Amino acid sequence: MADATNVNLDETLHAFRYYITPDLISKAAFVDVKNAVRWLPAPLASEFLLECQLEPDNLHADLSIYLDPNSESARQTLTALVPADDTPPEIRVMWEKIGAFGARWADSNSTFYDALTGVWLEVDILDGGIALPNLLFRIKKDLQEPQIIEQITSEILNLFFDAPLAEQLTERVVMCHSRLPMGCELGWVGAMLGRPSAWLKMTFPSLSAEALISFLESVGWGGSLHDAATFVTRIAALIPNYTLALDSSSEVFLPKIGLECFLEAPRQLYLEPAWRPFLDQLVLDGSCTTQKRDALMKWPGYYHHVLKHLPAVQVLNRVLYHVKITYDGDSLNDSLNDSLYKAKAYLYVGHCPTKTPLAALEKAAQARNSERNSVKENSIS
Repeated sequence: MADATNVNLDETLHAFRYYITPDLISKAAFVDVKNAVRWLPAPLASEFLLECQLEPDNLHADLSIYLDPNSESARQTLTALVPADDTPPEIRVMWEKIGAFGARWADSNSTFYDALTGVWLEVDILDGGIALPNLLFRIKKDLQEPQIIEQITSEILNLFFDAPLAEQLTERVVMCHSRLPMGCELGWVGAMLGRPSAWLKMTFPSLSAEALISFLESVGWGGSLHDAATFVTRIAALIPNYTLALDSSSEVFLPKIGLECFLEAPRQLYLEPAWRPFLDQLVLDGSCTTQKRDALMKWPGYYHHVLKHLPAVQVLNRVLYHVKITYDGDSLNDSLNDSLYKAKAYLYVGHCPTKTPLAALEKAAQARNSERNSVKENSIS
């Protein structure tokens, strides 16, 4: 086993290369993703999302990295991050702020030391593998009281923004939580460092179509509520499990809506074919190509693999995590048109130790090599 401090996340992602087809992500785009994380230590995380656009001719990819709140290794590794030498100064500052968050998260005296259900490091990938970091956190449901939300959100956002902006963004988070229907909770809150037009991202799970439109009106969302209702009702009829995502500046919400569409949890591979009718409709609506739909349906699966920094054989899992549909009011003229919403898929890649006996693993390795040979022709490897 290699020293974990000498193995980086690009090697973990490299293990999935045989299953990524150029219909979803180009080879150049995948190289950019790997270059973007080549300096991030492998112990930082074991779960990732590859984000790919479903519209024609867009083969770009971004990456999200899940940071487990139960992993002291993740917190400590985040604290000790040192950006690559060729990182531009303005982006190096962003990564230093991510490190400062890690240090506070690892400090038992911080307001959020034991208050978060998880953290996503959402990385926007620029050409050449330049990585713009954004950070999303989620407060435990049983702590979602207005004063506690304000304290935690304020401390975190002050790590990323100057005091006046952090205060304004915190007020928007608290306001949105106060307008939620009874029984609903605040989802993910994002400090979007690489997106100055919308510093803040928020998600809201478990809203019915009717409650969602009422919520948009109550928080002062500036788009067309009529068109939004048409959009939400249509998507809700296709897939019942979705989470609302909104982007905001310090003063106003952007006139767009994201619906992050899921299958029911817990996720199992045998459930993955249930995506087919939904994806078929996206193809009919013009927001997904047939090639990308077919590639998404072939994505789920798993195999056993040895990762250099871990002692045990790992199960490498692939799941279609969710599909995000975005309605953008700025793109509309007088009415909603099916072709004017965009779709993006989130491909889950993750690994965990296996308990499978060695003999079975050897047999699985033979099958895997055969499978690799069959898919290699159509992969980016």
